[in-house]
Amino acid sequence: MQDHPVQNPPRPRNIAIVGTGPTGLYTLHHLLASERPLTVTLFEAAPLAGVGQPYSPDSAQVTMLANIASIEIPPLGETYLDWLHRQPVVLLQACGVDPSGLHERQFLPRLVLGAWFRDRLEHMLETARARASRGAARTGAGHRRGTGGR
Repeated sequence: MQDHPVQNPPRPRNIAIVGTGPTGLYTLHHLLASERPLTVTLFEAAPLAGVGQPYSPDSAQVTMLANIASIEIPPLGETYLDWLHRQPVVLLQACGVDPSGLHERQFLPRLVLGAWFRDRLEHMLETARARASRGAARTGAGHRRGTGGR
């Protein structure tokens, strides 16, 4: 009979993500897909986490279109277009978007894309909390406002 060494579970990784714009969100999305135990801390200097500077109400106006169509935006658990179809008509119309004409090649206001990024951050944080409470993996994620410049 051979002795098999007991494998200890992998140690949790502590990871910091500085900035919760699109790059930070796609990094978080990738990390949360891992089964490895994680503690993720998000740092954001802006007052609204998950939006990204070009898509925030502080930087963009309704008339400013994003320079990327829905078809080119990788999903973050849900596609941008699917998310758009779930939004209240009043919200879309307030941004100058005709809900009946939504399609994947459309260029929409930056503020709408920022709202999708924010929603996706909230969804990922909920997923991380649920995963941690089930005990399947010790995963924590939170967002804090940073204390320095960008």
